[in-house]
Amino acid sequence: MERRKFIGGALTGAAVLGSLKLQAATSPTTATPTHKKVIDIKDYGAKGDGSLEADAVQRAFTEAEGGCIEITPGTYALEKEVFIKSNTLVLGKGGIIKLGGNAATLRLHQETDITLVGVIIDGNGSKWKSNQQYTLPIHDCSNITIRDCHIYDGINSGIGVGPGINPSKNIKIINNHIRKIGYKEHDLMSFAYGNGIAITHGEDVLIEGNLVHDIYQVGCINLEGTALKNITVSNNICHTTTGKAAGIKCYAGGEDVSAKNVHIINNHLYNIGDSAADSVEPTIWIEAGHGVIVDGNYISDCPGTGAAGRIQVSTDSVSRVTNNTIRDCDGGAIFINSAEDILVEGNVVNCTAQTTLSGHNVPLYVESISSGEGSVRVVGNVIRDAPYESIIFNARSSGTLTGNTIIRPNRKKASFSYSIGSQIGFQNSIVGNNVIVDDGHYQGNFFYNFSGAGHADMIYKPDVWKVPNVEVFPKYDVNANPHFIQSEIAIKPNPPTSGYNQVGRVMLTTDPAKKGFVGYMCVQAGTPGLWSAYGAIINDQS
Repeated sequence: MERRKFIGGALTGAAVLGSLKLQAATSPTTATPTHKKVIDIKDYGAKGDGSLEADAVQRAFTEAEGGCIEITPGTYALEKEVFIKSNTLVLGKGGIIKLGGNAATLRLHQETDITLVGVIIDGNGSKWKSNQQYTLPIHDCSNITIRDCHIYDGINSGIGVGPGINPSKNIKIINNHIRKIGYKEHDLMSFAYGNGIAITHGEDVLIEGNLVHDIYQVGCINLEGTALKNITVSNNICHTTTGKAAGIKCYAGGEDVSAKNVHIINNHLYNIGDSAADSVEPTIWIEAGHGVIVDGNYISDCPGTGAAGRIQVSTDSVSRVTNNTIRDCDGGAIFINSAEDILVEGNVVNCTAQTTLSGHNVPLYVESISSGEGSVRVVGNVIRDAPYESIIFNARSSGTLTGNTIIRPNRKKASFSYSIGSQIGFQNSIVGNNVIVDDGHYQGNFFYNFSGAGHADMIYKPDVWKVPNVEVFPKYDVNANPHFIQSEIAIKPNPPTSGYNQVGRVMLTTDPAKKGFVGYMCVQAGTPGLWSAYGAIINDQS
């Protein structure tokens, strides 16, 4: 698939990362006069013939400190660690660094001001005996740029930042190609899990424009550790995972630890998941964080069940899930759980006949917002062709559900299904949501479902239900107390002839000029109830 960049509607991320992008754009691709020496990797005994020669390669990297080392054509096999020194530019010139397994890696440890451009690293994953090493590890470093590199056939991670005594800072991972990390079956161990890019201990990190694919079990981009701060993940393409692997995952481990200022913006993720796996993780998964932005991402064609949401946010605060598009995926679409002060706005979910949503796996599910703390706003989202329910809104603190559009709900024709459900609600406002059934064959038996306790302070006021050519006026709610039902409006040529209706229901006629009034109102509850003309039209010629 063609690599794509997304523009428009995206937030720029933490201010500190603006300078990271500028630095990355100006990092060198050739040796410059500031590099006092330029060394060929073969200058100190390396042959590049595929034989094990870590000592000769290390001599070249040691001599290159403060200058530039060029990885010229050949295969340089390592049987043990080789360390890159500070103030070094490493330029790929067609040569391949081939790892020997386990600790035999090209490593950055407690160094600063290192740039790798165009370097090729063959992880040689079949030779590994342990999951505990990264293909390109970065520990306790600062001012590091990894750009235009090709890293493949690794174990654990393609590029790994952390762990370390201190977090690595000012790290830029840009426009790299990372593929085939992790093995479902491995000759030397039962399995070998994989991450494309893993950040476990990092601050001020930019991950941009990378192509990451063919990852087993964990995730394409995995932010998981005890120190994650000011991280932007933008304009990456992630695809094709096996096992339960996520696409982009943010999980901050440790007691009272969360990721801060993590921005996941304008990424394209597809074929994330595995139809053969018992369950899969969400495509974008925010497990713990503060100030997290998930904006402008495009998610499509993701197989596998078990993910409550293709975008899932849990135990999160002061965050935004906005302007994302999700289509043609199994599992749920957007799942918000145990969050505070969160905005869910402008997202588009397109379901298909192949989508297997059920239970909590609905297009938009919001629940367990901490009682009495914070707020949740679900505004202006569009959901098309939901198999069953479209929105479940169980906010326990002040919440607003408004301006959302639901098109062709309950495509699976379930006997008990609804467009919007709210089982628990306190001080919530459900106002101005639109349900459009434009094929003339509405299959659900009601639009709203209110059950459980806690709705006394709720405001409920839908605007317009567009339901053409439906002979029986559909039910709008169940388990609802009339005192918080303010108004209901639908569009039909004539009032209903069957079905129970409450007093105050309003229906707009499709031919007001001919009839001389706007519509009908139910003035006496019943089946179908007593309906009277509503809103006379007066032609004032004065």
